[in-house]
Amino acid sequence: RLESGQNLIADHHNSVTVLFSDIIGFTEISQKSSTSALMLMLNELFSGFDEALDRHGVHKVETIGDAYMCVTGHDGVGNHAERMAAFAHEMIMVCDRVKLPFQQSAQLSPEALDAPSPDSLAFSDDQSSKKLQIRVGMHSGPVHAGV
Repeated sequence: RLESGQNLIADHHNSVTVLFSDIIGFTEISQKSSTSALMLMLNELFSGFDEALDRHGVHKVETIGDAYMCVTGHDGVGNHAERMAAFAHEMIMVCDRVKLPFQQSAQLSPEALDAPSPDSLAFSDDQSSKKLQIRVGMHSGPVHAGV
């Protein structure tokens, strides 16, 4: 609608479900990772989320840093809470497949990651077995939306 020249978009929806997620411990993960490795991880994670959107009839609103926000029900299609819950479950399954950046760096070339050589990376067994985890929150109800 913005591309067609509309200057103000202000909509009200009586019943939608909004989901917000972020990565648990993202600050710590960022501190232990090179920029390139962190971007590769986020790209893999968000690409996995994006692939699941259509399967569940969910619309991505925005990603900022490690945060991911999406909505369903705004199109008038019913069972939006159930579809969003199924999407949230798939998000968690995607996380199980994505390695943390400092775990990936041992497998990728140091040049590609702007990182020290894998031999110089010191992480304990505790860190090498850590899994990527996300927080997911959902809410259903009326919403105002606009740009």
